[in-house]
Amino acid sequence: MSIAIAGALAGAIAPAAAQSASSWKTPEYFSSKALDQINAAAAYELGFTGKGQTLGILDTGLDARHPEYQAPGKFLGGFNGQTNTTYSLGTQGDVDVVKAGDYGHGTFVAGVAVAARDGTGIHGAAFDAGFYAAGPFAATEQGWDWLVSKGVPIINSSMGVDDCSPSKPQSEWTSKCNITAYSVADAQNSQVAEVAAAKRALAAGVLMVFPTGNESQPHPDFWAGLPYRLPEVKNGWLAVGSVDANNVISTFSNRCGVAAQWCLVAPGEDNSTVVLGRGDDGGNFKTGEGTSYAAPVAAAVGVLVKQAYPWYTAYDLQQTLLTTATDLGDPGIDAVYGWGLINAGKAVRGYGQFVDTVTLDTKGFTSTFSNDINGNGGLIKTGAGTLIMTGRNTYAGATTVQGGALQIDGSITSAVTVAQGGTLGGSGTVGSTVVNGTIGLGTPKTFNVAGTLSFGADGTYVASVQGANADRINVTGAATLNGTLRMAALGGNYTFNTPYTLIAAAGGVNGTFAAQQSTFGAGVNTNVSYTASNVLLTLSPRSLASVVATAPSTGGSTGGGSTSGNTGGSTSGGSTSGGSGTTTPAATTSKPPSDVVAVAKALDRAVSDGTDTSRYFALYNLDADEIDEGLNQLTGEVHAGAIRLATQVSGQFLDAMTDPFASGRATEAFLAFGYAPTAPVSEGRQAIERAAAPASANYRIWGGPYGSTGRVAGNDATGASSVSVSSGGLVAGIDVRLAPNFIAGVALGGGRAWTSMGGSLGSASADVFQVGSFVTAQAGALTLTGAAGYSNLGISTRRSIPILDETGITARYTAHVFSGRVEGRYEVARIGGLGLSPFASFQAQDVMTPSYAEKDSAGVPFGVAVAARNNWTTRSVLGLDVRGSTTVGGMKLLGFARAGWGHFFAQGASYDARLVDVADSDFSVAGAVPVRDGLVVSTGFDLAFTSATTIAVRFDTEQAKNAQNYAGSARVKIAF
Repeated sequence: MSIAIAGALAGAIAPAAAQSASSWKTPEYFSSKALDQINAAAAYELGFTGKGQTLGILDTGLDARHPEYQAPGKFLGGFNGQTNTTYSLGTQGDVDVVKAGDYGHGTFVAGVAVAARDGTGIHGAAFDAGFYAAGPFAATEQGWDWLVSKGVPIINSSMGVDDCSPSKPQSEWTSKCNITAYSVADAQNSQVAEVAAAKRALAAGVLMVFPTGNESQPHPDFWAGLPYRLPEVKNGWLAVGSVDANNVISTFSNRCGVAAQWCLVAPGEDNSTVVLGRGDDGGNFKTGEGTSYAAPVAAAVGVLVKQAYPWYTAYDLQQTLLTTATDLGDPGIDAVYGWGLINAGKAVRGYGQFVDTVTLDTKGFTSTFSNDINGNGGLIKTGAGTLIMTGRNTYAGATTVQGGALQIDGSITSAVTVAQGGTLGGSGTVGSTVVNGTIGLGTPKTFNVAGTLSFGADGTYVASVQGANADRINVTGAATLNGTLRMAALGGNYTFNTPYTLIAAAGGVNGTFAAQQSTFGAGVNTNVSYTASNVLLTLSPRSLASVVATAPSTGGSTGGGSTSGNTGGSTSGGSTSGGSGTTTPAATTSKPPSDVVAVAKALDRAVSDGTDTSRYFALYNLDADEIDEGLNQLTGEVHAGAIRLATQVSGQFLDAMTDPFASGRATEAFLAFGYAPTAPVSEGRQAIERAAAPASANYRIWGGPYGSTGRVAGNDATGASSVSVSSGGLVAGIDVRLAPNFIAGVALGGGRAWTSMGGSLGSASADVFQVGSFVTAQAGALTLTGAAGYSNLGISTRRSIPILDETGITARYTAHVFSGRVEGRYEVARIGGLGLSPFASFQAQDVMTPSYAEKDSAGVPFGVAVAARNNWTTRSVLGLDVRGSTTVGGMKLLGFARAGWGHFFAQGASYDARLVDVADSDFSVAGAVPVRDGLVVSTGFDLAFTSATTIAVRFDTEQAKNAQNYAGSARVKIAF
């Protein structure tokens, strides 16, 4: 058994990420001698370093103490087939080092292939790969079986059995010098157990790599040349000869000879490799020569190729290494160099030739062949996954796509057949094509057919349309149509009424597609037309009103969770709004919401007037049951929420001014129950006369905080979303007693209010300033109160329109609210110290909003333009007031509670608008409002610390079928 030995030099640095090819060429790289000669840096530049891959090495074993094998994941395990034992890192397992003057053949071979790139010495061609080592050669059968059990895809076996070296006397030569000396019977009967093990490896999908031998023979050694006599092993076999630094066949190397079809060459002279403490300078590296060190170079390149194409079979690996080799010697495959010098940078780009028709199963991977592929063979693409071909491919055989996808971004000159289950596409050029499967890969590209295009009955053209781009097939010959046209919408900025050319056939279009399918939305018409040489697709808008009229609808209130507004009043007749809560999706209705219909009709009207609504294509492209929600996003309903906000804060200001405890108005002269008779009022009595107690102070100042939160549910009929409103601030005033039974005053308020709409409908906030006046008068048992107020709200709104991918749509404007309230209360009885007084109030509010337009995040007008409008809200409250007093710790405590029935006569939360960029698109929107009738409840107390200082606390709530509101306030008053 003949072997060759080698060693190495030193020096280099670790690699950096995203390096160019030149940056890989470090001193460590050049110390390996072979790497630059095989164009390894070009493979590394593409990211193929062997990472995650494994190599099997059958040799004399391994000295696993060497520093080059210590990196994690490098040496994965060793096996001695003679002793049937395994060994691990740190073990001397190379049987060759025990021989005097020998340096560990297996350790050398491994270094050429996979030594680590660690900045010292040399690195292997597949420096990031891991490896298993088995041996010795005397236990070849056991070693191969063990390596196969580890799942390695490639086994390098740098061994031979023929020894006819010119350096030996012929009397010492073996009986046979190369494979041609063996008959078929000899091959079958020689190395029987080992050949059987090799066949088991082939059956497991392993590529077997052998050196041609070092005897200067015209043909390879038995092992490298075995397929010459046993052709059944050919497709998993690779023979490797040696060349010098000038790419000339090494004098010692056996030639490829009869093995030329599965043979190539690699550098095998002065290869640097590893030896522990036995190198040229007493160190760990040495140089040597032999085909034993050419073979692992080729095996390591195979590892790089396996990293690039994990789905490759042994045959694919063999063919790729062979067909991408750099031609040497006589043109083409020759008896000296075979296919030529192995080329790592080209091999990791896929096949270079199809010698025969190859069947490629990509097994779910997406891979690219970027070489220019020639040859007499063809291609059959099978299995899941995508094979991308970017080269100029001139192979002569046919191309068939049976499974997965074949993407041609370069060109192929052969005819193509797409079978059922296969997909063809890309941006390149193919020959005449028959489609019984699918053409089109899901991304708009221009595909070219140099010849004819024919669709079978089962053929499908998936024409992807993305914005202004669409799939297009240019055919130099005729296009014969059948099967199905499937139009796939991919998003983007589409344009209505602009034709897309799907097929342009210079030789004419014959027939039509038998069926049409579309993934465009319910609002898009896909109009396919045929001319003499073209197939055209034109997109046009459908009537949105018709779509929403026939589609399921959940109404506006399902679009977003909590939203808010004002139920109209506290116990004094003021405004209220609901608290937090979770919106329950409304049931599907047969009639679409009116707000949605209004916007739909506005767009339809614009289209009929010739307006281009392409800006709203994403809306049209929704499914039928989603278009109503998309239309709801266009309404700008947040502005209805802002109206509810203005109604609430103005009503709360009226509450503060008419609160009988705000300035001690319910005490002393105005505490009506203090003068009520102890017995029930006589039947039929029309009035109760009271004598007023003398006033103790003429002026009172008062003030304090207030806050509220509330919610109004959405309305399925209109499509209004629910709306949540909260507010908070401070209010203060001064009372002046103008007469014993008459008080007047003024008040100022300021604060902040905010509202949120469900989902994407937005939010609004307002800075609030308020001023008002009030009067209170008493005549016997009758108390009358009136107030008028003005509220100024600096409103800011913010929303998004997700269907149009628009965020940060804003508007800013000032709203003015004029409001007033009158209330009468008449004490009719006092029971157990409690005064009972029926009361009635009436309140009116006018929210005045100017015209304004929204802007997008760039400050460009977009969204809705809202017309100026007055929104009136009027309501009454009828109820019973109960109040009394007691003493706590020497301090007077006054308390009250009241409950009433509130009834709205009018509620304003609507506006007229149009889409800013669409002419003649006027529509009206009605926001959420409470039902007309609700329960109004208030309670509070007034604690007098001194005759001049009082603190009052009050809580209000209103409960209606679709609205809830909770409000609270506190007051401090000082009399003087």
